[in-house]
Amino acid sequence: MERIYELSSCSRRGNEADSVKSEIQNSKSKIRVRLLTSAPTAHAFVLCLLFASGCSDTIPTGSLVLTQTPAHTQQTHPGSDVLDQRYPAGSRLILAVPPFKPGSIRVLSQGLVAAGSPLVCLSGRRVCFVGKSAPDAPWQIYEADLRGGSPRAVTSIEGGAMDPAMISASEWVFSSPVPKAGQTWNAQNPPALYVQSGGQSPRRLTFGTTAAVQPTVLRDGKILFVSSHPSEGAATAPNLGLFTMNRDGTELALFALDRDGAPLVYRPRELADGRVAFLASSCLAGEAEERPESVRMARPFRSRSPLFLFPTPRCRSVESDGEGGLLACFERGSESGGTSVLLHPGPLPLGEGERSALSRTAQRERFDQAQDQLLPLPAGEGRGEGERAGLQRAVQRGGSTAGSFAVYRVDASDGALREPILDDPAWHDIEAAPLIPRTPPSGHMSTVALNKSTGTILCLNANFTRQSETNGTSQPNAARIRVLAASTQRQQTVLGEVPLHSDGSFLVEVPADTPLGFELLDKGGNVLKKLPPSIWVRPGENRSCLGCHEPPNRSPRNARPIAANFPPAVLNSGLETLAQHSPSRSGGSAK
Repeated sequence: MERIYELSSCSRRGNEADSVKSEIQNSKSKIRVRLLTSAPTAHAFVLCLLFASGCSDTIPTGSLVLTQTPAHTQQTHPGSDVLDQRYPAGSRLILAVPPFKPGSIRVLSQGLVAAGSPLVCLSGRRVCFVGKSAPDAPWQIYEADLRGGSPRAVTSIEGGAMDPAMISASEWVFSSPVPKAGQTWNAQNPPALYVQSGGQSPRRLTFGTTAAVQPTVLRDGKILFVSSHPSEGAATAPNLGLFTMNRDGTELALFALDRDGAPLVYRPRELADGRVAFLASSCLAGEAEERPESVRMARPFRSRSPLFLFPTPRCRSVESDGEGGLLACFERGSESGGTSVLLHPGPLPLGEGERSALSRTAQRERFDQAQDQLLPLPAGEGRGEGERAGLQRAVQRGGSTAGSFAVYRVDASDGALREPILDDPAWHDIEAAPLIPRTPPSGHMSTVALNKSTGTILCLNANFTRQSETNGTSQPNAARIRVLAASTQRQQTVLGEVPLHSDGSFLVEVPADTPLGFELLDKGGNVLKKLPPSIWVRPGENRSCLGCHEPPNRSPRNARPIAANFPPAVLNSGLETLAQHSPSRSGGSAK
């Protein structure tokens, strides 16, 4: 049974409000509230009434949680961290209900000096986010009950916590510590991913030498996160990629973005249509998010393209809206001194069915051509109503002040941005997410054996590599593999060397939860290829790989590697050279 209450703007002053509140509290039915006025005070009254009733089911359909940061704020202190820059003092987490009037909000981070990164829990009744209780306090993850009450801290980890993502109803993953501003990718103690359940202590999941940040949990239960491709020496700027692993930290793998576009990526999110959306940028300054792009889950290394086939302003976040569309937070153009517009009156000229047929290169070329048409339109220039309706708002180029960010709803069929659904010019409205329950990700049986201190790595053919890694020239096959390890101070040590079998395979037992790297050596001991310490195995994990810098999206040949016929070479004894223990080294290839 569904019960509908109609409230007028005067309801807030009479016995009608108390009567409705009492009925809502005692009702077992589904409740819908219908407003007979659009006054912001009425929306605020209804929101307070529903929360006072203690029933989260009364939250209006279509409500959003989002971050609001002050649109005009002073520069943060030079010693601040990345979250201080992202969420300056006064930033807050809010609940906004349709029709998204300024008065129809509720602050969820009440009592905190700053907050951001909202994450709707699987039930749709709670929200997790990052916040800080005092200007000099570390950032921690907080939880707010949508039925009311003050937010409570769910982490108290040294160095702070950021980037929460839900694994299950009582388990979440996050990144820690919070790095200083501008030091995410060169910090001496880079952020790692941790998992925490209920009131238990956090457990570390990643053990690389570069940062692991901004995790999201895919529907299949894997954790997708952002990290840097390993590089030798001091790189001037990081080249980031998307990586996956199981929820226990096993089976680390590169998922997408292998040096094939803008080097910086942020906020990956799985969409309902089989794509993963993310924000890409070529500029590290301020770690500012820029343009939305995507890859397909089915072929992530061959499908990088713009998320939208029309030019977009700067973007701070993209999320599924739960109804097949997207919630995107774009920057609005400055209203003073002129507005930037797209001079093409409407969407890009795509024929029927052309959208799906465009190749990745054609999509990017079409997108770049359209971006080149973003030119400033002087204020007051005459435009016909029909043409003005087709012009898309975009970021103004030049020296003028940029506008605030607003929330847009975008459907896959849209050829241009519509008007925003939520825009408060006093705030940057960012990181909007729908307040809806979600299906829990698939589970995963852990193979980690905490009573062990080692794991194994099986390589099928160390000489299997991509052509680009050899600059198109042939190289001799490797004769041995040298295994490296890095300490917490990033000092490399040699665990040992192992001869390769005739098929290029090797099997080694190595220390667990330790950054590991490899060097391919020829017969004379010269280094042919090198992977700096960047991968790891968990205790008891049996990890395998196809080759060294092998091409992506490849399946192994259906043949048993020779190394699998022998026990692993143990490389945790400190010996500089070890041979794989086997009955015979001249047995030839196994069939």
